[in-house]
Amino acid sequence: MLLLVFAGVIVIGWLSLTSGVSAQKLSGTISGSVKFGTSGVEAVAAIPVQLITLAGDGTVATRDVTTSDGRFQFAASTDSSLTHMLRAVHGDVQYFAPEPILLSEELPSAERQITVFETTEKSPQLRIESTIVTVVALDRRDARLTLVREDLISNPIDLTYIGDSAGITLRLPVPDGVIQYEGQLVGVEGLPEFAQFALDGGRLAVLAPLKPGRTLIVTRYVVGYDREADRYRLRATVPLPTSRTELHIPSRFVGSLSSLGAATPAEDMDVNGERVLVVKLPAEARAGQSLITELIGLAGRNNPNPLTERKGALTGLCLALVTMTGGFAFIQLLVNRRPTGGTNSDGDLS
Repeated sequence: MLLLVFAGVIVIGWLSLTSGVSAQKLSGTISGSVKFGTSGVEAVAAIPVQLITLAGDGTVATRDVTTSDGRFQFAASTDSSLTHMLRAVHGDVQYFAPEPILLSEELPSAERQITVFETTEKSPQLRIESTIVTVVALDRRDARLTLVREDLISNPIDLTYIGDSAGITLRLPVPDGVIQYEGQLVGVEGLPEFAQFALDGGRLAVLAPLKPGRTLIVTRYVVGYDREADRYRLRATVPLPTSRTELHIPSRFVGSLSSLGAATPAEDMDVNGERVLVVKLPAEARAGQSLITELIGLAGRNNPNPLTERKGALTGLCLALVTMTGGFAFIQLLVNRRPTGGTNSDGDLS
C-alpha cells in the first residue's frame, strides 16, 4: 500500500518538487551506503543522494547530499505521518532504495543501501518474460477499444542499457488502428520511472534506461475498429524473444473469437465473477512473431449496464496489472484518464 502512495510522488520527483513540508524537528537519522552492482567497478568518490519526504497532505520536500567513502546520512523527522524515500543518481540514471522509510519516536533511525550500475549503449541480449494485451474498455458508440499492453523485460547483464544515440532502448509494435497512446515504465525497484514514448512508424519507441533485472513497460492504446464489419483484429507482435504471449478479452465485449495462425485458446479466467477469454501462443515467440485473434460481434445484443461494465473493466485491468511486478503504478493513471470523445462508452474506466 505504501508503494501505491508513491506512484504519483515519484512521477513528479524528477520534474519539480514542492518544498511544502512543514519544518519538523530533525531528531531522527536516515543513513546508508551506495554500492555498485557492476562487477569490477570501483566506487565513485561522490554520488548524489536525495532524500524525498512526503507529507500526509501530498506536499513533497527534498534534501541532497553526496556520498563520502560510499556512505551518506540525513537528519530526518520522526513524525510518523511522514514517509521518506532515497534516490541516487549515477550516469544520469536514477536508482531508488528498495523500500520507503517510516520513522517514529520509537524507531528514530533507518539504514538503507542503494545499488547503482555503470551504463552501456550496446544492446544486451534482452528478453521478454511475458507480453499480455488486455481489452479494458469498449466504446460501442464511437467504435473504439482501449487496450493495455504489459511487457516484462529482462536485462541479463550488470549494466544499465541506455539505448542508442537517440536514447531508445526498445521499439514496441503498436496495435492496428491506433488513435491514442500513453505509457509508463516501472523499474526494478518497483516504482514508476520517468520514460518518454514516441511513435516511430508502426512502432512505439521507448526512451528510458533498462536496468539489470526486470522492468515492466505498460502501454495503453485507444484503437478504432470497423463498425460495419463489427470486428477488430487484435494483434500483439513481440520485438524480442518472448516466453509467454497472451491476449485477455472480457467475454461480454464480443460475440466470438477467431484465432489466426499459431494462436491457441487457453483456459478462461474468472475475474470476480466475470469471464475473461484467453488466447495465447503455445510456445516461446521469436522476435517479430505475432499473436492474432479476430474480435467478432462487438456491437452486442443488449445495451449493457454502464455501472456493471465499468466495474468489470476495472476488475479485468487490475487483474492483468497486479499479476505483473509493479503494476500498481498504472492503475491510477488509467482510472483517471479516458479516451478523447469516449463519452457513454461501455466498459470505460472513468
